[in-house]
Amino acid sequence: MESKTKNKQPRDILIQMINASFPDLTIINIAELKEGFFNVAYDITLSNDQEVILKIAPPLDAEILSYEIDLMRTEVESMRLVKETTTVPVPYIYCYDDTHSICNADYFIMEKLHGVTYSSIRNSLSQDKQYHIDYQLGEYNHMINIISNDTFGIYSKKNYHGSDWMTVFLCMLKNILDDAKNKNTDLGYDYDSLYQTVKHYSYALKEVTKPKLVHWDLWEGNVFVEDNKIIGIIDFERAMWADPLMEYFFRNHINSDGFLKGYGDIPNDESAMIRRCLYDIYLYTIMITECDYRHYSDDSQRNWAKEQLKDSVEKLIHF
Repeated sequence: MESKTKNKQPRDILIQMINASFPDLTIINIAELKEGFFNVAYDITLSNDQEVILKIAPPLDAEILSYEIDLMRTEVESMRLVKETTTVPVPYIYCYDDTHSICNADYFIMEKLHGVTYSSIRNSLSQDKQYHIDYQLGEYNHMINIISNDTFGIYSKKNYHGSDWMTVFLCMLKNILDDAKNKNTDLGYDYDSLYQTVKHYSYALKEVTKPKLVHWDLWEGNVFVEDNKIIGIIDFERAMWADPLMEYFFRNHINSDGFLKGYGDIPNDESAMIRRCLYDIYLYTIMITECDYRHYSDDSQRNWAKEQLKDSVEKLIHF
């Protein structure tokens, strides 16, 4: 999808970036990948037939959401952490450059995953095959969530970390509401009333005492499969230390028995249900607000997310 944050680079700059990491090889082909929403990415074939992915962050002067600052560092560090401490299949990262000596933004180069994205084939698979892949995804997501930290917060924003999840989460919500105010984004709710509604139910967050690594964007488009098996998981840029119930497959609009079975036991009491509603509200608020920063070509995401936000608020206030 086209987005104003995509920092496309001319061919000569792309060649310099590749040459810095692979000085003995030449580039055979460069193809831009169109699927992403935030960073620009290129599929590059080298003279030894090796294929790599080059991913470039938005320029430093790009207008982005407050939580999106330094996302590329988050992606690189969290992927390396997962690769070092689990058996979750993540791509190998060849280099990460934040010097801006070649490009006007951070970039990294990683191995290319083969296979296809789960999202591109899911609807063509039988229910049994979907269940099998969802089960694997639940197992891998649980492995990610086992990794612990001393404090809560968005991975790269260490200055905003804290030991109390309720305080950290309310700060995260306030930041995205401030982003919405900056663009006069229509959420369907007054900003302060939405914040106060969430704050009223935030007591449920006090039960979360152990910060866990949360991918937070582990939907089917970030999962690569081959022969009905998951071979890779990507896009850790929105990782955070949080409550595992923030993960994508725990959103209230998702229903996957296979994922839940593979993941294992999760809390399912009223407090957990309230937390899931709070996390839904946070996600849909972001999805609406980012439309006014990205300037997408259509309003499909905005319209869908506004309906989801309304449903989530209604569900929350009936607890």
